[in-house]
Amino acid sequence: MNGNVVERRIESPPNVDIMAFTDVQGNVTKPHPLSIASERYQGRISRLKKEEIKIQEAVMHLLEKAAEVRADIVETEDRLALLQAPVRTLPQEVLEAIFLAKVKDEQAWPDAFAASSLALTQVCSLWRRIAVQLPSLWARFTYRIERPTISRETLLPPFSILAASIGVTDNKQQEQQERLGLWFERSKPYPVSLCIRASNYFEADYKAYEGVLRTIISTHHLRLEVLRIDAAHTNILSEIIPYSSLTTLKRLELNFESCHQTEADPIMAFRGLPSITSIIYNIKSSNPFLFPVKWSNLTNIDMGDSPTGISITRWKFIIRCCTNLERARFFVSTNWTGVEVPSDIARIVSITRPCVLPRLRTITLTFEEPTSLAILFDKLEFPALHTLELFLLAPPTEYTLMSWYQVFGTLTSLRALTISCTIIPSLEKLRQCFNELPELQCLKIKAQNDSALFDTLCVDKSACIDRPSESLQPSILPNLRRLSVWAWNFSEGDHCRFWDMVDTRTRYMHERALDASALELDAYESSREDARPFVVDVYIDKTKMYSDQIAEFWQKTTPSYVFRDDMKRFAGKLPQRLIPPYRVHIVSPYTPM
Repeated sequence: MNGNVVERRIESPPNVDIMAFTDVQGNVTKPHPLSIASERYQGRISRLKKEEIKIQEAVMHLLEKAAEVRADIVETEDRLALLQAPVRTLPQEVLEAIFLAKVKDEQAWPDAFAASSLALTQVCSLWRRIAVQLPSLWARFTYRIERPTISRETLLPPFSILAASIGVTDNKQQEQQERLGLWFERSKPYPVSLCIRASNYFEADYKAYEGVLRTIISTHHLRLEVLRIDAAHTNILSEIIPYSSLTTLKRLELNFESCHQTEADPIMAFRGLPSITSIIYNIKSSNPFLFPVKWSNLTNIDMGDSPTGISITRWKFIIRCCTNLERARFFVSTNWTGVEVPSDIARIVSITRPCVLPRLRTITLTFEEPTSLAILFDKLEFPALHTLELFLLAPPTEYTLMSWYQVFGTLTSLRALTISCTIIPSLEKLRQCFNELPELQCLKIKAQNDSALFDTLCVDKSACIDRPSESLQPSILPNLRRLSVWAWNFSEGDHCRFWDMVDTRTRYMHERALDASALELDAYESSREDARPFVVDVYIDKTKMYSDQIAEFWQKTTPSYVFRDDMKRFAGKLPQRLIPPYRVHIVSPYTPM
């Protein structure tokens, strides 16, 4: 071994002298030839075995070295592949956008102890550096309060449990404070959105986490902008949160969907914080009505995700208390249980007196059952209301449509309307409702009606004549610029009605010389499994790019349009049907009057 050639030589057996024997007294007069040869062979075998062991050890050493070299080769090849990976050539701004989109899609409120943001820092040094330097990736997180799992120590005497758990609790609190502090540190200088989640209520556990919350909030209170609380008990508001230090808090989100309380003491926790202007509040009808903010400061209120909705009585009190409201979203229920309101609210407002909300621009209402809009808006005025969204979980009745008719006539500033329901029983009454909205510019409607809904939204063809011989009735929605229709039951020829609607509205715009940069018409066919839309954007072409068509454009029975499909342009007749999901742009030539 080690470069030397090992030679094995087999010696010839010695000559045996048969006259050499031992005498009677045991004295060896002469060694026996066979014993001498045996000793020589045994000695050589011993030396060869030792040499074999040395050779095997050397071979194993070389094999280990070879394995290390192979592993080094693989690791080096992997590092080379990583260096040559296309992701390495991406600009840092692109990677940041990917990280933000990925984390945002996975969780709205990531867990501070098991979030995707933490996983990104463990992939490679490049990803860690980018993730750590991206403050918006760490500016929104959840602190979860959970009851510790039952361990073997629970079988010990109570004093032993207490003595054994004190040290563990202190260590856990220290670890949680460090983790939460890491999120606050990495999110600088962005404002922070913190969610406190307690799915179960155990008073002792709340006390155990009180120190962590007080330390973190008192240290970083100037950067807290949004506070969300998902809890099974309202005591979390008044017991463990140091609310007095949250002077920069702008939005409060309260979610008590898992709460089974029916009574609770009044909570004034956040009423001394004038910075709170927005609140999201999810509560069941059987829960106590807690509103720990100052009403007049609110500009945005969202109670649209409450599991059982709020009663009409609570709606009337809330909307009258928030005099500076700009945006409101509610889930209104006809369930009359839980209609009680705090006594201080009942003292300052009266639902029988007129009330004006001068700044309210958007109202979104979801109805569990058919509800009269006239009863809901009774003695209320919205002079600046721009957008009204109505979502009905049950089909509207004719009584409901009549209430719409009464209310729409009072909403003179309304410009955008959304209606979503199962089926509209009377399209004629719906048309009457739309006639009360002559200034409406955007309409989105989703119903399980057939394509007759398109006929309702068509402009009267007589209104498309340049100089009609007789006076005409006002056209339905004459100022409409954006129309989105989701009809469910399509048949083979239903697309004709849609194109009739497109045709009449385009003609109306042209003949009236309306200054509209875009008339967008969408139709969604929900009878298909994928519910893919076909979209038509109709707009007046003021560039005169297609001025050669003006002479003959309106002389044809079916106008000629310019279709843009992907990157191709071609002229053709208005189709009788359009197969989804093609997107078509219709360019109408514009001639100044």
